[in-house]
Amino acid sequence: MIFRFDEIDRASLQGVTGQAAIRSMKQHSAATQQNFLRYAGSTEGIETVEQFWIANAVLAEVDTDEVNIERVTEIKGVDRAHANFELSVPENLQQERASADDVRSASYNTTYGLDQINATEVWDEYNTMGEGVGVAVLDTGVDPDHPDIDIDPDNFVEATEDGVENVDPYDSSDHGTHVSGTVVGGNASGEYIGVAPEATLYHGLVIPGGGGSFAQVANGMEWAANESGVDVVSMSLGATGYYTEMIEPTQNIEAAGKVLVSSAGNSGAGSSGSPGNVYETIAAGASNEDGGIASFSSGEEVDTEADWGDAAPSDWPDTYVVPDYAAPGVAVNSAQPGGGYQELSGTSMAAPHISGAYALMLSAAGDIDKSTATEALTETAWAPAEDPDPTRYGDGIIDIKAATDMVALEQEVTGTVTNADGAAIEGATVSSDQGFQTTTNADGEYTLLAETGNVTVTADAFGAESSSQTVEVGDNETVTADFSLDPALDVALESGQASAIEGGDNVSATVNVANLETYTAELGDGYSAENATLYVAGGEYEFGEPVDLGGYSGTATVTVETTADTSGDLSIDHTFEGLGDSVEVTTGPTEVFEEFTQVGVVDDNSEWGEDVAAIVDEETPDSYSVDVIDSDTAIESTDTYDAYVVQYLDEDSAEAFADATASYDLSLIHISDG
Repeated sequence: MIFRFDEIDRASLQGVTGQAAIRSMKQHSAATQQNFLRYAGSTEGIETVEQFWIANAVLAEVDTDEVNIERVTEIKGVDRAHANFELSVPENLQQERASADDVRSASYNTTYGLDQINATEVWDEYNTMGEGVGVAVLDTGVDPDHPDIDIDPDNFVEATEDGVENVDPYDSSDHGTHVSGTVVGGNASGEYIGVAPEATLYHGLVIPGGGGSFAQVANGMEWAANESGVDVVSMSLGATGYYTEMIEPTQNIEAAGKVLVSSAGNSGAGSSGSPGNVYETIAAGASNEDGGIASFSSGEEVDTEADWGDAAPSDWPDTYVVPDYAAPGVAVNSAQPGGGYQELSGTSMAAPHISGAYALMLSAAGDIDKSTATEALTETAWAPAEDPDPTRYGDGIIDIKAATDMVALEQEVTGTVTNADGAAIEGATVSSDQGFQTTTNADGEYTLLAETGNVTVTADAFGAESSSQTVEVGDNETVTADFSLDPALDVALESGQASAIEGGDNVSATVNVANLETYTAELGDGYSAENATLYVAGGEYEFGEPVDLGGYSGTATVTVETTADTSGDLSIDHTFEGLGDSVEVTTGPTEVFEEFTQVGVVDDNSEWGEDVAAIVDEETPDSYSVDVIDSDTAIESTDTYDAYVVQYLDEDSAEAFADATASYDLSLIHISDG
């Protein structure tokens, strides 16, 4: 069983990357996991197996006959529990290559994939095949004796549920060798198979035989994030659907300064898999030799609220498209364990093309950040048809040469961003009308790539007025553009109101503000003010009463306390004022019910209860509150629950459960006996 803990505040990682970000994550995880570890260390029936920081999580063995998981989740710092679910490589698809003309680079004999994305042009123009860049492939392992694979044994680990260990490299299947070959493979056969043959290969065996648990994958992600030589992480694996459990490790590996590329999935249009469908991931769709998209290639428009629910971070867009890009993924020739070669199809084959593309770009351009490289891929991606479907192509098929031309410029705009008092602003966004973007460091400094000609540069930061200036950049020239930003009122909603509560409970909304002088809350028409009490930053106030906050900057919580046995639709109209400006925000409505109908999903084997609860929650009105409980809790709580949905009932508890529920007026639904 995986127990998850309070996530690190993303704001604390603003402008921090690499080992500094990892230290912050480790410190946060160590602090928030202490209460659980003390409990597990002193309680029979629960034993800690592994602690994680890439996701703030602990893997534990739990005897549910002795330990109530729901009660464990009530320990301070514990957020939730979930199964140690499996991720896997998509099925390798045997598919015939499209009938395009067999056109290859004039200088090299390569697979069609390298030719389609113009890899060899980067080799020639920038005299690099990926030197100085490390790519970590997390997969089934790799054959170190294949003539096209070069890996230092120290760069290979095998992930288990309780950590990683250095072992001699090997492939537990054939998938990892094939993927690794597409990233860094050579030309021992006379044909180049790898996009970046001179990049340094790291490999984590996280899915032995093609399938592995969340704990194994998380251990591999931690290892890759912690390796200073790794720049790109390539994961041709996943689980179909929306696995909220993958959001945190994906965001944290990015915060550690790595580029994460993953396959979108092989379930066709209208589908996607995690971690590929996590917003921060670079998701790969599969193109064929003609530039068309394979029918198996997953892709869809993601509705953030509907698909991810409350787990979606507040800064994600309302909708976005998976995949991000397409790359060759049909009948791709690459390495096979034992020294041979084979053609495989799948988005698993597309992802390493994109991983290799990042390696070439980083090698050619040097010290550029992920956003700059990604912006270049977006600006230069192409499709053979006019107005292609973005759910099939994403931004298009990647063109490494065109993208590298953008990021390998030897000319730039550089400068500092400060506030009106001259203090450096860390994390300010600096962008140009040429499509480049970066953020300032702790000293307020930035460097922005620029093409020749006039370029308009804009600096923007939370709590400051944006400012723009136009500079002229000549060939191989560095131009300075410094910014001093005036203060401004800024408001960002961090978390909104709950969709439903029971009368007597509280409704809260949290905002991040800058330069806030006064705040006023008005109650919407759907709920009586007589039954509502307003608290702002812990103090009690009247609705409509301006609250003087004296230019406050930081987070603030607005809470409305409701009255028991009342109902209505509760919304709040917020007015924020400061520096002569005002911002109006409405949160809610929250549906207030006189009383919730309490439903308990009884699951004694802790396997499918969460899934059943999710279905019950979706199919019932908002006035229903659904919990996953074991039979002991159900027997003790017949006065609390109005209905039980029995997913799995332990045989030893069946008679006591029947006796406890027979004399009470509650509904009982039995789904299965196991």
